Amino acid sequence: MYRHILVPIDSADEASCGPTLARAVQIAQSMGARVTLLTVVPDYGMPVVEIGFPADYAERARKDVEARLATIAKANLPADLVCDRRVAAGTVYEEIIRAAKETGADLIVVGAHRPGMPEFLIGSNAARVVRHA
Repeated sequence: MYRHILVPIDSADEASCGPTLARAVQIAQSMGARVTLLTVVPDYGMPVVEIGFPADYAERARKDVEARLATIAKANLPADLVCDRRVAAGTVYEEIIRAAKETGADLIVVGAHRPGMPEFLIGSNAARVVRHA
């Protein structure tokens, strides 16, 4: 029985979120579990890259993502479902695993897509989460 489900989604691609959210809701409702929606904003990668962005860019990006996440939650989750929302910044799969540990999630429902050439070469975030969670 699951008590806490982590659902990482790409808030920039709402269309891809639907099936993942529907499955997470189905599991959560059948088990009385709470849900945490997570989206990850990529970081700059290297401090030198940050120089090319406005000083308040990261905060504005975070607020924009928080607003999109709230909209997605409202459109896809039933009102009676206990749901938290989190926005993290960093490497996607690392932040998913970190959020799972911090929230005490005992299930991660993550969507995947048909891999393209980059995923064949370096692997998808979903595959990395499965390997490391």
